[in-house]
Amino acid sequence: MATASGVGVWMARGVYRHTWTLTGTVTVGKPATLAGLPDKTVSVRGTFGAGGSVTLFGSTASGTGAALATTAAFALNDNRGEGNVMTFTANDGRQINENPHLIFPKLTVASGATALTVEITAQSPKR
Repeated sequence: MATASGVGVWMARGVYRHTWTLTGTVTVGKPATLAGLPDKTVSVRGTFGAGGSVTLFGSTASGTGAALATTAAFALNDNRGEGNVMTFTANDGRQINENPHLIFPKLTVASGATALTVEITAQSPKR
């Protein structure tokens, strides 16, 4: 399973954007540490391919590394609450309910045509 490193950039004081590009061969994003920025919105856009699906995961595990986060991970929910898993099958945006230590996207269904951009814009309440 190939991992997308992701790119993070500070957009303004207290506002950070982290972006991953996922494809049929790069199916999981390297976890980003965003716990200090609790207000998070995720957007997914691109080509989903045949039955394409991406889910956002979180982990509160200590340590580092993609393997640790993916083995101790749980699916995140949107701001409607528990039971509204952050799974995307079309271009969309949602606010994240939880604030785990690590966050990463994972293609749960992909085809050779899948090419998605997953962005999290996070901000600090202390801006």
